[in-house]
Amino acid sequence: MIGGYVDNYKGEKVVKKIALFVDSEFRGKGIAQMLMHSVEDWARSLPNIKTLMLQVYKENVPAIRLYKKLGFKVIEELPAAVAKNGVEYDDYLMAKNI
Repeated sequence: MIGGYVDNYKGEKVVKKIALFVDSEFRGKGIAQMLMHSVEDWARSLPNIKTLMLQVYKENVPAIRLYKKLGFKVIEELPAAVAKNGVEYDDYLMAKNI
């Protein structure tokens, strides 16, 4: 599953908050990378979009590794960005120029 939307970030139109989920049964097969390439292709087809942004759990090392491999860089740490079952988790905001 994947989703995202166009928004403004510091006055620039960006594809923001890309949400990506691959069921554990299908992980490690290149599906996430294929989905991210599809998002990038879609974003390039939009007028005035120069940046992709996503948010990821700071502890999600495999996802961060993939995003860095695809050219994303951490641009901001988001402390206590998400709460689940009463526990707060830190996130990274990552971006890539396209």
